[in-house]
Amino acid sequence: MNPTILQLFLESNLFKIEIDDPTFDKLNKAVDSLLKKELKKRAEVLRFALVAIDSDISHDDPVLMIIKEHVTKKSQTILSKSKDSPTTLLRAIALEALWRLSRKDLVCARIIWLVGSSFVGHLSFGREESIIVEKFLTRIGELVESAAVNEWTV
Repeated sequence: MNPTILQLFLESNLFKIEIDDPTFDKLNKAVDSLLKKELKKRAEVLRFALVAIDSDISHDDPVLMIIKEHVTKKSQTILSKSKDSPTTLLRAIALEALWRLSRKDLVCARIIWLVGSSFVGHLSFGREESIIVEKFLTRIGELVESAAVNEWTV
């Protein structure tokens, strides 16, 4: 089984959290909260995808503030566990939510793939480049491609 996006960020030492730490469960609950409350509308998927893949996003971006609200409802101290700025942790949570959504909703997967693949060449990445490009976007691209082959095969 492939590791989750959050696990990949943890394995890359981008957070000071262990997978068996109760804080990790709170991160997953924040992801669930985002999926239930924020990512129900497909228009929001576009906004969240743009923020999630951009390592240069402003720390006070409105989408990050929405994610931060969901995270702090689950734990007041969780944002202090990021080695970099909390922005990295917030983006990782958004990426995980988008990944989970893409596995359930092919239209959302297509939106994420089109946005991500269009903008990735124009972005500069930090240490999370391999996670975003090789794991997140490639996996979603494979989902979209597989569905397209199934739809167009005679």
